[in-house]
Amino acid sequence: MTRLLLPCLLASALLGQHTVADTATPVVQAALLRTALVPATPEALVTAGGSWFTNRPTVHTAILIQHPQGNLLFDAGLGSRIDEEARDMPLWARPLLQYEKETPARQQLDQAGIRISQIYLSHGHWDHLSGVRDFPEATVHLPDSERRYLQTDRPPRVLPSIGQDPAIRWQVMQDLLGMPAAEVAAERARVATEGWGAQLLARQASDGRWGGAAWNRGWNSTMHVLMLLRDMGLDPASDQSRDAIERVRAGVTWQGCGPPECDNNPFFAGEVEPCINGQVGAIGAYFAQDATDRATNRGLIARLLTEQLPDGGWNCEAVNGSTRSSFNTTICVLEALLAHEQHIESRPEITVARLRGQEYLLERRLFRRRSTGEVIEQDRKGNATWTRFAFPTWWHYDVLRGLEHLRQAGVAPDERVAEAVNLVVSKRESDGRWPLEVRYPGKMPLEIDEGEGRPSRWNTLRALRVLAWFNI
Repeated sequence: MTRLLLPCLLASALLGQHTVADTATPVVQAALLRTALVPATPEALVTAGGSWFTNRPTVHTAILIQHPQGNLLFDAGLGSRIDEEARDMPLWARPLLQYEKETPARQQLDQAGIRISQIYLSHGHWDHLSGVRDFPEATVHLPDSERRYLQTDRPPRVLPSIGQDPAIRWQVMQDLLGMPAAEVAAERARVATEGWGAQLLARQASDGRWGGAAWNRGWNSTMHVLMLLRDMGLDPASDQSRDAIERVRAGVTWQGCGPPECDNNPFFAGEVEPCINGQVGAIGAYFAQDATDRATNRGLIARLLTEQLPDGGWNCEAVNGSTRSSFNTTICVLEALLAHEQHIESRPEITVARLRGQEYLLERRLFRRRSTGEVIEQDRKGNATWTRFAFPTWWHYDVLRGLEHLRQAGVAPDERVAEAVNLVVSKRESDGRWPLEVRYPGKMPLEIDEGEGRPSRWNTLRALRVLAWFNI
């Protein structure tokens, strides 16, 4: 039977025998929801000045607050996935932090017919945070200092599987830990319903757009949000993904977002710049949207193939007379060609063009001039430094993005990438993580890292994948 430690007043409310409307003055009610028992906790862990040799029974709880304007939780107790999360607990800490599971707060509240809209967390310790994952629809409030704490502290106080978003977790499980495919798939499925992925999907307008545009310079447009959802690994086969993509197909054009001749182009048909079309082509292929006209074999990918320059790369400035390729444009197009081969179809002409573009990067060791061998210190167009790592990268090239592409393409690493890989190794900080070195100006649709100069989950994931590819 569900164990609710409730005052009498709240007990009657849970049973439907008392409502706020029964009194002239609004009533705010509170109760403890017991989620686990710890039979013997060292007193020193729970009481200032307590003894390590005296044990006391304790409980893990959430606090339910019923307010006339809505129900909220203060802390969330231990959730339904605590056993999975507790695998991150160091062996030495497990005897001190044992628990006996009871009924998670979500299950107790569902049985009582109570819905939660807000969760306020006192701090970031695992025993206060675990149950949050059971309430994907709730808005979670946590001080900025505690958000940073979640990214900097380590077990046993913070468990990575609780602090990380599903968009990060499933990729770590698959690419770094080699966990069973069924477990990876289950975690990946949560991207559509929890955390960043669910929040981005919820921000799509009824006309199919994000940010009111197919593309803009602010990073919150339809194209940019779909790029993030791709990077997060939203399953294209999920109902949520299919619904969102269908709204894009039905309602989004390039009206006001590109040259006038492209105003009526459907979103996945792209516009004219190979840099932008590369990004559209990559997300289109990922979400199984092929804009090719089969009768004429014309479309976005066919156009990109005709725009390849003699040196093997691409450049948005080719229409203005440039004959040399751009790393920025080239990486965008290469990602589109690879995605088309992986998700739509592989054709010889696409593979040949992609391999030529790949050689363009390798011949230059991913960040050197072919003519002189000098390191390319700064991009001429965007003033970006390719040896400093950003995420999201948007249209910008950097060394880590180049290496990630080669890894995804299944390239066997050779001496031409060794210097670039060593650069990645050199960026690792003393705690084993990589920082966010660059954040490009513009409005993010959602905060997914702690800011420039702070440890970055995304850069750390990407760097570790590259090192594993290079067998480091």
